[in-house]
Amino acid sequence: MQDGLMRQFVKQNIEKHQSFFKYTWVGVIVTVLTIVLSSLFIDVFGFSAWIVNTVVIGGFFVLKYFMYKWVGFAR
Repeated sequence: MQDGLMRQFVKQNIEKHQSFFKYTWVGVIVTVLTIVLSSLFIDVFGFSAWIVNTVVIGGFFVLKYFMYKWVGFAR
């Protein structure tokens, strides 16, 4: 009995907060890609950190907007 109520509660809250999950996943993807690309260009290719961070973070700032539009979070 209690298990059924918990499933119903979870299902209702997931359906209710779909936009939060979209926002969270876009944020996670952008954060991971920022770390990976920054490390790759700085540590592996030897680029200057301030140039790489400016380009990567600026680029992902713009990309994040388009990702929000794509998932339907931003109108």
